[in-house]
Amino acid sequence: MITDGCLDSVSVNELAGSLGVTPRHLRRVMIDEVGAPPIAVARAHRAQTARTLIETTDMTFTDVTFASGFQSQRQFNDTVKAVFAETPTELRAKSRSGIAVSSGELRLRLAHRLPIASAYLLGWAAHRCVAGVSQVDGETLRTALRLPHGGGTVELRFDEGFVDCRLRLDEVRDVGEAVRQCRAMLDLDCDPTAIDAALGALKPLRPLVKSRPGLRSPGSTDGFATLAFAVLGQQRSVAAARTLAGRIVARVRAHAGAGTEELVPFPSPEVLAETDLGDLGLTTRGIHTLHAISRQWAGRTNELSPSGDRNSVRSELLTVSGIGPWTADYVLMRVMADPDIWLGGDLVAARSANALGLRAEELRLISPWRSYATHHLWATSNPESLKD
Repeated sequence: MITDGCLDSVSVNELAGSLGVTPRHLRRVMIDEVGAPPIAVARAHRAQTARTLIETTDMTFTDVTFASGFQSQRQFNDTVKAVFAETPTELRAKSRSGIAVSSGELRLRLAHRLPIASAYLLGWAAHRCVAGVSQVDGETLRTALRLPHGGGTVELRFDEGFVDCRLRLDEVRDVGEAVRQCRAMLDLDCDPTAIDAALGALKPLRPLVKSRPGLRSPGSTDGFATLAFAVLGQQRSVAAARTLAGRIVARVRAHAGAGTEELVPFPSPEVLAETDLGDLGLTTRGIHTLHAISRQWAGRTNELSPSGDRNSVRSELLTVSGIGPWTADYVLMRVMADPDIWLGGDLVAARSANALGLRAEELRLISPWRSYATHHLWATSNPESLKD
């Protein structure tokens, strides 16, 4: 929650209250677990966002100040100097020149550890693009973003050692959240060397790791949209789920009188709850399930994110008629960034595991990286049969 920017709008006391603990207890837990109190973690996160903008764009320092969550330029200058032992001017002078593209575009470089199985990420995204929301064109992924203060779109392309990221935002202050969403979607913050080493310790997985080093576990830019897509994909192919999701997007756009030229986010829970989903090819049960999750998460989509409570989200999802353990665990893997999900009930993963002679008890040995094993097993199957 802190890295999602919650302390930009609420106090530590309010954050503690929302978690049901005292501020003192929250501070003690944070120091024990991550070595710093909440304010220091928020400060470091703002500083890192600021450094990204300083080093990879030519935004003015005033714009960087507010885009990264600082309340004043003095606070921005003092924090950057304290965290990095260099002033913003010194950081920019040492970096490679950034580019602020014309016509409202902002260009950034999203760093990541090597290796990275970029072809798998692009294939994964292409197989799940929803018309009007996202698209893959060659080696470029484009998608709409739902952000705290407005909308946005992003264009992502893999380069040598980084991802070229071109953002178009309604509000520049959303740049930090936009970057967080992009990094989560591509799983750019994982340690691929450690994960590959752990998976490669299992003999059946060794050839899979060797053939796709640095394979990521793709996340999500929109937790509710991913949940809805998972519901649409139950007992259907991914292609069928894409078609249904595209029809929903088209109906909402038509109802709003919007054009079809620009990419837009999947409908929010509030909008989907009020949308007539009849005559789109959905079953009655499917419509009821989509409306149920819309009511369940209306006003609470911030909880469907890596900072949310995994156990609480899973328990809530399982109370909805039409959602079972596979869907709930899939949401934990994709939306909540749980690295240790083994989708035991997934037919494609199970078939691949059986073909490799990989037993369920062996998978316990690679905890906490079983989500990555699941993706390796999906990747080794026919791409057109990947289950979602």
